[in-house]
Amino acid sequence: MSQSQEKPRRLFNFSELPSKIVVTLVIHILLALTTYLISLFAAIRASYLFKLSHFEMLLLIVAVSLLVLAVIFYFFRHRYAKNIPQFDATFSDFDVIEKEFTHQYLEKEKIIHTRRWKLKALRNGLDNFKDKFFWTGGKWEIKCNKEDHRITPNGNINLYEYYIYHFDRVLKKNDIIEIEVEWVLVGPHKWFMSTPIEEPTERLVLNIIFPLEWNIKKVHKIISTLQASKISDQTEVELKHGNYSWAVKKPKLLHHYELKWALKA
Repeated sequence: MSQSQEKPRRLFNFSELPSKIVVTLVIHILLALTTYLISLFAAIRASYLFKLSHFEMLLLIVAVSLLVLAVIFYFFRHRYAKNIPQFDATFSDFDVIEKEFTHQYLEKEKIIHTRRWKLKALRNGLDNFKDKFFWTGGKWEIKCNKEDHRITPNGNINLYEYYIYHFDRVLKKNDIIEIEVEWVLVGPHKWFMSTPIEEPTERLVLNIIFPLEWNIKKVHKIISTLQASKISDQTEVELKHGNYSWAVKKPKLLHHYELKWALKA
């Protein structure tokens, strides 16, 4: 996707800790707090025993507090670091207000795939948006669905075809623009639709539309991290009238969202 050239920094993501680790972490925090309070009480008691002045007592309390907190921090850093996912910080040219992908089957080997974004520019001078595409089938054709917008190919890396979506104007910071791309996909293919979250995104929508006579009953919703193949969440859901729409508010950055299904031969 479109990114600036700033040097990435390392950060922790604490939101993905398993429940068992959270319980253990809470217990250790309570123990650490108890240890700190006992140490603080001991420092205050020692100041009276040795008849220290108020200033000397304050220095002792500060010194003991810093020492205990440093030990606690060292313990937690080395005890839990291996369970905390680490990602490079991302730097994007856009905030994604809404990102909507739709997979509409016309035939079992012919699909209309559309992608719609509502973007907010984070700096002046932006006139394009970069995206990538991977199709497991045969032929495909791509076009813009917005007047005066255009698409140019941008090479391929590994399995992905990259392209640049050119706007009809140059954006200023905080300008909002909607863009839309459409593919006609043809050929035998794997039965899934997915997208990574590589920019801060307010809302993600994945739509799957089957002909009603196909009688497709279920799809699977899958969430995983981008840097590992392990699935963190998978849910089976039932379709109504051959359609399903999965709306996610504030999808997790650097996670992968996927719909998966099975077609009868």
